[in-house]
Amino acid sequence: MRFHLLVLAAGLWLAGAATAAAQNPTLAWGEPWNAWFAGRATEFTLAAGTPEAMTVRLEWELRREGELLASGSEWPLGLMPTMTRTLRFTADLPAVRGPGAVPLALTVRLFDEGNVERATATRVINAFAPDPFRGRDDWLRGLRLVLYDPDGATGQRFDKAGIPYREHKGLVAGLAEYVASVIVVGAGSSPEDLPQLYPALRQAAMKGCVILWLTPGAGSFPLPDATGNEFSRPARLTFRQIDFIRELDRRLDSGLWAGGIRPISVSVRIACQEEGAPPVCELRSPPAADGWPWAEFAWPSGGRLILCGTPIIEAWESGPCPSYLLAALLESLDASRARRTSRGE
Repeated sequence: MRFHLLVLAAGLWLAGAATAAAQNPTLAWGEPWNAWFAGRATEFTLAAGTPEAMTVRLEWELRREGELLASGSEWPLGLMPTMTRTLRFTADLPAVRGPGAVPLALTVRLFDEGNVERATATRVINAFAPDPFRGRDDWLRGLRLVLYDPDGATGQRFDKAGIPYREHKGLVAGLAEYVASVIVVGAGSSPEDLPQLYPALRQAAMKGCVILWLTPGAGSFPLPDATGNEFSRPARLTFRQIDFIRELDRRLDSGLWAGGIRPISVSVRIACQEEGAPPVCELRSPPAADGWPWAEFAWPSGGRLILCGTPIIEAWESGPCPSYLLAALLESLDASRARRTSRGE
């Protein structure tokens, strides 16, 4: 008998706990991105739902490796059943000595009028120093970047960021004369408007240049094929989905960027424009569903041509992802050049 009473009591307690849990509010973070600028007052939002009307107090805290950095509260906040309310609070993210980022744990708790905790939500965010190039002047100068920028917007952004470069102002065909250089093609440069651009970049890559073509404009160019001699044909063609971002820097977002910006604005796809015609690389904006935001062509010389369809220049001010992604891309280009140099090429 005693055993049955214990079982019954346990069952009643579990049922009561389940009922209480079902009556608790629910919380869902509003911003899906995790990369934020450090040292700024930042607003966060949550969607709160509840099965019953109640008034709650929101308390938040920000910790780094368990150490409390900041906290605050919002009161009173009324919740109504069948209605989702957006809760807002502002947290001062601590400054970070740059360049770099630190992970921070952000926790929100809701308390009812009886001071009983009714809901909690925790997330980890990455707080980035505002300048990924701070203190890296010697490295940047050592890149000896060549910039081809017909639109001018990339050069303006580089100037503000303190990125040194030599601007190629001559004919586009002159890009083919560079040897073993790091070349950046400015955002918006289109093979449709500049039909000689891709042939010149291909020649430069064959001679060992590593080339980053930022957010290309719409158009197409012939798909590099396997014809020709061993030096002219590419050794490797690589197409990547948006996961390339986190491969370059795992701290960055590969979903939406801060402000809800989609990190894909141009895609590369393989297409045949006419029956029997050789395939082409087609650049599409808005991006095509069957395309890739990253394409890389590598030649036996060690030269590389990378087409990057993320809006690095256009979205620069939105958050840390664009500038830190550019830093990671330049590091990748520099590493390619260093490997080639170490082999004596």
